[in-house]
Amino acid sequence: CTSLQMNLMATEAYTGYRVSIGNVRLPEGHHASGYKADFDAPVGKYDNVVIPFTYFSAKWNEGTGDQMVSCETDPKYCPDEKTLKDMETFAIWGEGVAGDVRLRVKSISAVGCSAGQAPSSAKASMEKLPASLSEITIESFDNPSLTWSSKNDPVMGGESTSTVEIEDGIGKFDGEVVDVPFLHSPGFIQMVGSGAYPDVSTCTSLQMNLMATEAYEGYRVSFGNVHLPEMRYSRGYHADFDAPVGKYDNVVIPFNNFSAKWDPGTGDQMVSCETDPKYCPDEKTLKDMETFAIWGEGVAGDVRLRVKSISAVGCSAGQAPSSAKASMEKLPASLSEITIESFDNPSLTWSSKNDPVMGGESTSTVEIEDGIGKFDGEVVDVPFLHSPGFIQMVGSGAYPDV
Repeated sequence: CTSLQMNLMATEAYTGYRVSIGNVRLPEGHHASGYKADFDAPVGKYDNVVIPFTYFSAKWNEGTGDQMVSCETDPKYCPDEKTLKDMETFAIWGEGVAGDVRLRVKSISAVGCSAGQAPSSAKASMEKLPASLSEITIESFDNPSLTWSSKNDPVMGGESTSTVEIEDGIGKFDGEVVDVPFLHSPGFIQMVGSGAYPDVSTCTSLQMNLMATEAYEGYRVSFGNVHLPEMRYSRGYHADFDAPVGKYDNVVIPFNNFSAKWDPGTGDQMVSCETDPKYCPDEKTLKDMETFAIWGEGVAGDVRLRVKSISAVGCSAGQAPSSAKASMEKLPASLSEITIESFDNPSLTWSSKNDPVMGGESTSTVEIEDGIGKFDGEVVDVPFLHSPGFIQMVGSGAYPDV
C-alpha cells in the first residue's frame, strides 16, 4: 500500500495532531520510537485524511513531535518492511501544541494497495525508482508552466470576487465568496489553470502543497471537462478539501475521491465515485486534465490561499488500471484498501496515554461509542520544561500486512 487513510473529524480546531506507527527505535533516540507524521483534521465534518507512508519518518524531535529529517531527505528514516508488515502499535497524538483535543475517528485503513509485487519498503521505493515514477509534477509555482486566472460566479448576477497572482514562487488566490442575490446562497470563485497537462493515469492521488492564511471551509478542487447529460452547468470531476492554516503542508486527495456528479449550486458531491464508479475519473481525463481549478464555493467568507505546487503521487511505471473507475470495478476492495480499524466493529484495544516526562500534566480519555472512536483531552505545558507535552490515542492488537 502507498498511504494511510483515516476517516475522522475534529469538533474544534487544534494544530498539533500527529500519527505514528511501529516501535522502531533509533540508536540516538532516548524516548522516541516509531515512524511519525503530522496531519490536519477537518473541523466539523468527517473526511478522509490520506498520508503517504513516505511522509512518515523515524527521525523526529521528542520534545515537539516535529520531524527533524524527512523520509524524502534521507530514505533510511522511511518506514521499513518489517513495520509495514506488522505495525505492532498505532497512535494518534496531540503533541507540541497546547490546547484542547476533540477528535472523532470512524476508521483507519491503508490505501493504494496492489496485488502486484510492491517494493519491500517505503525506503526501497524511494531508492530504486526514479522520482518521476512516484510523483509527477502538474505545476510548480516557482517555475510555472500553466496560465493562471480567476473566475467568479456568473449565475444570476453573482457578486463574489477574486484575484490570482504568482509572486515569489507562490500562487496567491484571494477573494470573497458572497451570496448570489437572487438565490440567497453563496456563489463561487476559482483559481483556474490552463495549458498542457501531463499524463497522470498511472497515479493514485492528487497532491497540493499549500496553506491558507485564515480559515475557510468551502475549498474544492476540480479537473477535466467531462459533462454529464443531466448536468446543465457543472463540468469536470470535483472533490472538497481542508487547507492547513498558517503553515504549508501537503494535501493528498485520492483520485477515487473525485466525482463527476456534484451539485452546481453548492459544490457538494451528490453521488461519490465509491457509490457509483461511473462517476469516477476516466482514463481520458487522467491522461490530459485539460483544465484544473481550485474553488471557494458554497460557503460565504474570505479566501486567502497560497499554493506552492500541484502534483500527482502514487505513480507507477507498471501497467496501471486505465482509470479510477476501472480500479474500483475490477479489483477486489482488499487490493485497493486494507482495513486497519473500523470503530463500528473494533478489532484493536484502544487506550489513552499522557506525557510522563518531567511531571507532565496533560490529560486525555479514549472511548468507543456508536461506531466512533472518541479522543478527548488537553495538552498543557510540562511545568519543568515550560513547553507543551503530549497525549495519545493508542491501538494495540493484531495488525494487517500493508
